[in-house]
Amino acid sequence: MYRLLVETEQDYFHSSITEQHFAICDSLCRYYEDHGTPDKQAKALLFMGNMSSIGNDFPSAVQWYMKAQSQAENHSLFRLLSLICREEGDLYFNQRMLDDCLSYYQRYYYLSDAAHDLRRTAYATFEMGRVYTILQEVDS
Repeated sequence: MYRLLVETEQDYFHSSITEQHFAICDSLCRYYEDHGTPDKQAKALLFMGNMSSIGNDFPSAVQWYMKAQSQAENHSLFRLLSLICREEGDLYFNQRMLDDCLSYYQRYYYLSDAAHDLRRTAYATFEMGRVYTILQEVDS
């Protein structure tokens, strides 16, 4: 199961995760719910949320992300929590719920900045700028 988790994590980070990964992600969630460490369980929940998002099942995606967020917060998994915030922000942005996505991008920014992760901090800044541009109706 650990090998499947690592392979799925690689696919997730390379943005090559597809709906074909659904069965794997579901198996990982079920396995790590009973047998895994909190970080592995939170990753599996994050992947399930991503799978639901890909399938346009937004209520389920939010549910999976909230479970992953709770797990990450309870065990101080801040790097993973920042990824979850990014995914939640992207989910709300794709639905054009801009006020909701902004708070997640801000939290993503603060967590990335605290971890001195410049790449993720820059990404969060870009996403917040994009949302503010749309909200302020700036056209240039």
